[in-house]
Amino acid sequence: MTNTGYRALVSLLATAVISLWTSPIQAQPSAQPLISVSPNSIKPGTLPTLIITSSGALDLSQVTEPQLHIAPSDFIGSFEITNKTPTSLTFRFGVEQQASGGERKLSVTVNTVTVSIPLMVEGGGGICNPACQPPTPRCDAGKCVPAISLTPICNPPCQSPAHCENGACKVPQ
Repeated sequence: MTNTGYRALVSLLATAVISLWTSPIQAQPSAQPLISVSPNSIKPGTLPTLIITSSGALDLSQVTEPQLHIAPSDFIGSFEITNKTPTSLTFRFGVEQQASGGERKLSVTVNTVTVSIPLMVEGGGGICNPACQPPTPRCDAGKCVPAISLTPICNPPCQSPAHCENGACKVPQ
C-alpha cells in the first residue's frame, strides 16, 4: 500500500470513529412490560382474585400454583388458579388480617424466566375498639367480622356440583 493510500485509509477510519463517538445515541422506546396485574392493590383480611395479563412474551397457560410467589410472603395463604389462557391467568389467595401494609413483589416463573411486578398491600384493615374476639375475630373497616379461612385450596379445583372443603372436593349428599 502506498503512503497516500495508507493515509486515506487512516483518515477514513478516524472520521468514522469520530462520527460514532460524537453522534447522539438514540434512546430506544421502553419495552412493554411482560406482565401486568389487576387489581394491583389488595387488603388484609380478604380473599382477593387477581388477573395477570401477559404482553404475549410469556405463555401463562401452563403456569401452576408453585410458579406464583408473593414476597414477602408473611400472612399470604395458598394460591388457587381459577382460569388461564396463553395471555391471562386468574388466581386467588388469602391475605390474613395481620398482613402489614406496603409494597410486595408478585412473581411469575415460566420455564426459566421469572418476572416480578409490584403488588400493594393496603394498610391494616382498620382498628376495632374493643379488640375483636371469636366468633368475629377479624377487624374490617373498624367492624368485627367472621374470620376468613385460609385452609388449603382444592387443587385441581372442584368440578360442579362438588365444593372445596378443608382442601378436599366434597359432593353434596
